Amino acid sequence: MDKFEKSETEEMFNYNGILMVKSNAEVLIEFEKIFGNPITFIKVESSQNSYKIINLENNKAVNFTVHNNYIITLSHKGGFAKKTESKTSNLPENIGNLTELKDLWIERQNITELPQSFSDLIKLRQISIRWSKLQSVNLLFERFTELEEMNLSANMLTEFPKNIEKAPNLTKLILNSNPIRSIPKSIAKSNSIERIDLESCKITTIPKALKKLPNLKRLNINRNEIKYIPDFVSEMANFSLLVLNYNPLRSLSNIPRRTLEFHSENFLKSKNDPNAREYDRLMLSRKGFDLFTSGHIDGLLRYYTKSPNKLTKLFLKQFLGDSRLLTLEEMNRILHEADDPELQLLNSALHNPCYNVPTISPHPTLDVIQKVIDRINQRKEIDAEIDYQIQHPALLPSHLAFINELVISKKSQKSAGDFSYDFKFRNETKPKFYVVYEITSLTINNLPIPKNIENLATTLRELYISNLNEDDSRTIQKVPFHKLQNLETLYMDNCRLNQFPKNIQYLKNLKNLRFTRNNLPTLPQWLGNLTKLDSFTCHNNSILFMPDSLKNLQNLTEINIGGNLIEIVPGFIATLDNLRFLSIWGNPLRSFSNIPEYLFADTIRDGLKEGTFRSDMLDPKGKELLENFKNGISENFTQLYNHYKKSPKQLAQQYVDNPKSLTKVERGRLAWEGGLREREILELKLQPEDPTLLEINKRLSVPLKNGLRIMK
Repeated sequence: MDKFEKSETEEMFNYNGILMVKSNAEVLIEFEKIFGNPITFIKVESSQNSYKIINLENNKAVNFTVHNNYIITLSHKGGFAKKTESKTSNLPENIGNLTELKDLWIERQNITELPQSFSDLIKLRQISIRWSKLQSVNLLFERFTELEEMNLSANMLTEFPKNIEKAPNLTKLILNSNPIRSIPKSIAKSNSIERIDLESCKITTIPKALKKLPNLKRLNINRNEIKYIPDFVSEMANFSLLVLNYNPLRSLSNIPRRTLEFHSENFLKSKNDPNAREYDRLMLSRKGFDLFTSGHIDGLLRYYTKSPNKLTKLFLKQFLGDSRLLTLEEMNRILHEADDPELQLLNSALHNPCYNVPTISPHPTLDVIQKVIDRINQRKEIDAEIDYQIQHPALLPSHLAFINELVISKKSQKSAGDFSYDFKFRNETKPKFYVVYEITSLTINNLPIPKNIENLATTLRELYISNLNEDDSRTIQKVPFHKLQNLETLYMDNCRLNQFPKNIQYLKNLKNLRFTRNNLPTLPQWLGNLTKLDSFTCHNNSILFMPDSLKNLQNLTEINIGGNLIEIVPGFIATLDNLRFLSIWGNPLRSFSNIPEYLFADTIRDGLKEGTFRSDMLDPKGKELLENFKNGISENFTQLYNHYKKSPKQLAQQYVDNPKSLTKVERGRLAWEGGLREREILELKLQPEDPTLLEINKRLSVPLKNGLRIMK
């Protein structure tokens, strides 16, 4: 008998005695083919509409359930293929025919990717593909309106499934035992997810993006490399359980009470078990560990009320005139628990004149900073050695040649330069047991950039450069950045740059661009051509103006231009509809105009929190309104926003049309905030003797020793 017997209905066929839709039966035929030929034995078992196709020779099986002639559940289980030529590395290309499929389970297969038609399985409620070899997942998740759970544990994923945040009703995402190193920012766009499991991955930090998940209740990061819990975790209203055992935690701050109770109970139950090692990696202080092992939750919560970040900020407040001193135990906690975020705070205080921190050793502050630096560096050296021993990869020859150049540079440098890189499996057929890796992420610190960086042209996605010396900074223009056409992230921090490397303008796939602590006086017009940028950071430079071409960057969600010489917030910022974060602090701002209304309160509030707020350049009324808020006289920003609702440019245009239409306060703002562009608008239609124009000209002119003034 043939596989199909045509029934009375044209699209219905009899598959080995099972009546079903023809397109569904065709998928089962494809499964038979990938079992391996010849098929020794096929057996069909029936029980309550559930069936099984078995190939006894290689222990393969497909279980499925039929309802109303459609397959609604499918399970493909069995061992890995015995022969390299087997086709079991693929699912049937026509699996999208199963349009009524609701549940899918696949285990222990050689699958490396999902076929394109998989995005047609839009009625799936549950997807489980475990103990396989998936390297990436890219589906049209916005179509999966009924998907509630996705389990991709024990694969080879190095990142989250692309666009997973677009699955509108996904509540549970399980990605355990994958070499995933980070949680993407895009996950913040998910409004439905309640649980994320990332056990036994390579996660090092908990990103702030999780704070924006309104329904997240449980996060499992057991067996990762988490060293601290960020402050925002304690502010998540619905968050109740954080599974974090077997992480090298130095502090238990910011952990919800229920989580502490859960882990303390687990420890007390297992402390007499010699095989229980779930909490062996805890690196708490002596007192913190004693409280944890005693089960004294209230004492534990009191001890860890202040996070290392908050303690560090309190420590620095004494240099702003705060007379409150930390206790000896709190100081010991800083020394024991401080990590990279706290080190950044301490270092920024050294370079911030507001803190008035002595820079000459010996001094207690400098001693604290040095001890923290020494401990963190020692930990990083140990981590690097462990990573090398466990993960040292067989790189592509061209990539290895590039790394060798860095090694040579490091050995020849007298300063302590270093580098690191991440890698992934190269997606090509190789002999059995032979795996080749390619570099996808590269960090270079205090080392020259080898010219053969173009060897990484097709694979490099992330490049982090920091602390270049003067000689290497001068040669940066010759680095062939333009060859790195797939680069998505580029950071250049403290590289002594006084202009942007021109070759960067050709990196059309850039999404994240950061140039901090350099000497940049201007930004190039061509930045506006990098239209895929999602975040742009250029703080702590010497920038006066930002080019209007940046209005083309409509995908920007984050801008950080703090610590420059900008007096007026650029007008194009108000036109960026996707902007969700703006940092402008540390600039001598004359106005708060052009800050979008939906960001206004958060932007001002963040500036006040950061302690880098400069209000000395505001007009008198603006300064008064701001002081009212700081002193608690006013509880909202409405008055302040309305005061700055019109930009200096809008005031100038209104003034030339009808000078009397401006209020006294608005005329004062125009005279105080007007710059070169506003002066040009006024000069086109007004007489030189106009009082407002005279005030602007006077402010924009520079006095000479002979008593004359020269215009800027």
